[in-house]
Amino acid sequence: MNEKPELEGIQEQEVESAPHEVNAYELVRKRASLRHSLEELGVPSSEVLADIREGRNPVEHSLKDTNRVTRKIAIGIAEQFAILEQEAAEFREKKKDKPFANLSRLQDRFDRDREVAEARLWIDEESIESELGPKYKELKLLRSDRASLNNFEVRRMREAQHNPHIMPAHGALMEMVTAEKNVLESTLVQFGRENPVIARSQELISYLRGLHEEGHIASVPSVEKYLREIETRMISGKHIFLHGPTGTGKTSLARFAAKQLTNQDPEMVYCNPQTREANIWGKTGIEPAENGAIKTVDIYGPLARAMRDGTVVIFDEFTALPKDQMVFIKGIMNAQVGDMVNVMGNGRIPIEAGFQMIFTANLKSEKNPERQELPPEIAREFEQNNLEVNYTKKEEAYDIMLARLMQADGSVDMSVYDLETTLPKLCEAITEIELAYTDKASATTTTMTESGGTAGKAPGLKKFVMTQGTVEAIFDSWKIERELRPGRQSFASFLDNRLKTGLTFKEYSEPDRILATKILASKGLLRTITAAELGLPDTVFAFNAAKESRKSSAEDLKQKSKETKHWTIRELAKLDPFGVQKQKAIDAARDLLGDEASPEKETLLAAIAEAKKRIGALGIPANHRTMLEPGSPSTPLTPEDMARLQEALKAKFSPYLLETYKDYWSYNAAQQAASKDKTPELEPPSTINYEAKKADVDAAKSGEYILNPETQGLDFENIDQDKIKVFDLSTMIGQPFDKVAKHIVDTYGKTHHILGIEYWKYLAENPTKVPPEIEKNTDGSIDQNRYYYCFGSLLRHLGGNWLVAYARWNGSGWARHGGGLGSDWDAHCRVVLLEK
Repeated sequence: MNEKPELEGIQEQEVESAPHEVNAYELVRKRASLRHSLEELGVPSSEVLADIREGRNPVEHSLKDTNRVTRKIAIGIAEQFAILEQEAAEFREKKKDKPFANLSRLQDRFDRDREVAEARLWIDEESIESELGPKYKELKLLRSDRASLNNFEVRRMREAQHNPHIMPAHGALMEMVTAEKNVLESTLVQFGRENPVIARSQELISYLRGLHEEGHIASVPSVEKYLREIETRMISGKHIFLHGPTGTGKTSLARFAAKQLTNQDPEMVYCNPQTREANIWGKTGIEPAENGAIKTVDIYGPLARAMRDGTVVIFDEFTALPKDQMVFIKGIMNAQVGDMVNVMGNGRIPIEAGFQMIFTANLKSEKNPERQELPPEIAREFEQNNLEVNYTKKEEAYDIMLARLMQADGSVDMSVYDLETTLPKLCEAITEIELAYTDKASATTTTMTESGGTAGKAPGLKKFVMTQGTVEAIFDSWKIERELRPGRQSFASFLDNRLKTGLTFKEYSEPDRILATKILASKGLLRTITAAELGLPDTVFAFNAAKESRKSSAEDLKQKSKETKHWTIRELAKLDPFGVQKQKAIDAARDLLGDEASPEKETLLAAIAEAKKRIGALGIPANHRTMLEPGSPSTPLTPEDMARLQEALKAKFSPYLLETYKDYWSYNAAQQAASKDKTPELEPPSTINYEAKKADVDAAKSGEYILNPETQGLDFENIDQDKIKVFDLSTMIGQPFDKVAKHIVDTYGKTHHILGIEYWKYLAENPTKVPPEIEKNTDGSIDQNRYYYCFGSLLRHLGGNWLVAYARWNGSGWARHGGGLGSDWDAHCRVVLLEK
């Protein structure tokens, strides 16, 4: 609530009439805003003022125990205070007969809104810091500092919309805040590049914290984006309309944003067809008075309280109101701070600064026929101030699932199969169900479930939908199940039974239940459940995708799911079922390297084009080709022959590698020049010391590469594609690549050729020539979450470390990547070999 400052001993009109004197009114307002800023930082303004007046350095006294960012801001405020104190002293000198006596008693207009962070019992920070080391604490403080600066800046900017004295008092300070934010952002980006596992770990812990704090929201990237959108509108003072399908978290998001950006709990209006103006505005009531009498009192409703107190009010499910109840809001939308508003039955009140309305709603549609359309005059108000809130992306849903499963130290106890297969497939299924519910079912869903709609229309769900609320209920039940009956049931069978609970709910139509069942089954779920248990026709699982996934026994599935492993937060941070972290690393590298000037780019493109003209046969002397053909006896080469061979291989691979460095690995012109046209070494994998190669790091030798002589000169066009074999090496999961390479040589070296960049190149240049063992989805599309490694070659990366080349399908072709010898093998990795 805003209060007009008292100005005892000061005549406002006299001050204002003297343009060359200190304006006492402005002085008081500026001083009040600075005191408010100190208080919300958790710094007692009276102590800072005492230091200034008594000539002490606040850094050594009142600010001694504050953290770095708080101290820096508070010093800036103290400097402004010192200037105002000097002005006040000059004013008092000139106005001795009217002393400025009450300045120290001036009441701040705003309440303190910054709460000191308290340790949370549900997060064991000590254990997490012990595992991740001091870098974790450093990152946590950096992110906390950034959040504090951002909130401070947003609140000042929001206040400045209604109080012109804010920015003059804070001008220099806001510049410092902006500069500090920029420094923090750069520091955080660099930290993430240098410490990706720590950054990812802290990200997951922040989701865990968000789920337990007030609001219960994990600030995944999409939530952060929504918050920035809401933040922008709140700064401008505009009222906001959030809309979207049921279960997207609109109300939670509105409450969270209002509390975060104002540090006050919003008022709530829960709308329904029976809501009347008295429920919103308030009414006149009675209460006992002295001597048994009764007196009337004003009972303000949530809207009136928000206007009176300068707070946010949320109209939840606004389109549930009758249209005639919606229309009265129009007048409030056009009112400004300071305007007097008639409160039905309670007289008139002024609108205080900080008042704002947020509306949430499901728009009238086939899914929500009972909702009311917005009256045209209301719709126009929201035309530029509406925000659609959609369902959570599958990769973000996976992260939230991890956070829900975490224990206090950030660890999770779950099988490898469930974390790497069950949960990602559940996320994919939920996404497909949400799309079907919003009538946006993908062609993949239609094909995989063999559920084509009428007249070419994709099938849709009328009422059944799975949301984050569904996930929360399932995972909360799993925690209880695990505590009450540990080890008795696998997560896979537990999940299937929980899904069955929803699928057998007769509130949903049979067509809805059938389609939802098919979507879940197409992702490999419900394998422990029969059609009879679901009360659905036997044909519900009679489609190819379900038949394929149900080939293996349910008992085998349960056993794999029961093989629980203890995952530390560091290990969880390395999970990347949807390739998000890999893409972040690629994007970060691209941002770091940047693009070069166009003349250099044109020169490189011309060089690539010219080099491509020379690509063809290797040009190896006919009498020596047999040495390179599988199964042929080795023929010694003279030094001259070896040199010609290396030059021929160099001519073949240099343009391709240069193209890779430029277009896929984002090397700049100088880095490309340093790495291109290197002469390859020829060394069979059986003689390579991979452990030594892992330790061999030399940036000056960037671009060097090693080829397997056994596989040069192969004609992949005419090789039997059935001989191209793909192995998942599941026993090597978690092992570094140098050990994986040795395992490949020891296990397959006698029976298979270990393919290298020659096959990597062939795949990239012939995307339609896919061998049978390349993994595909049930709709026939290539699985984009598999990485096909060619261990027959090594390439020295920009930083000087050795990489193993791998290809990943990106939907239209093979993207070119490399994994360091220090990387760990995971469930997405595959090795490509050629059967001898």
